[in-house]
Amino acid sequence: VFLAAAWNDLGLVLRDRGDTADAEAHFRTAIAEIPPEHPWRGVFRFNLAGVLRTLGRHREAAAMMREILAADLATHGPDHSV
Repeated sequence: VFLAAAWNDLGLVLRDRGDTADAEAHFRTAIAEIPPEHPWRGVFRFNLAGVLRTLGRHREAAAMMREILAADLATHGPDHSV
């Protein structure tokens, strides 16, 4: 899990300095490294969706956001607060 977190954090640094293509690759690696049921997976996917949006891949980003929302609703219900 910590390796996946490191990939995600590096993706954040790359995103923040404007290197969105490399950030995408690091977020995808982070997602691949973390178990599907882990709660951080949604955060990593959210970060990836943001980079996809920045890259102009709006349909892909929107589809991913819808998947993240559906998974969160299925897990926590509509009344869950962050």
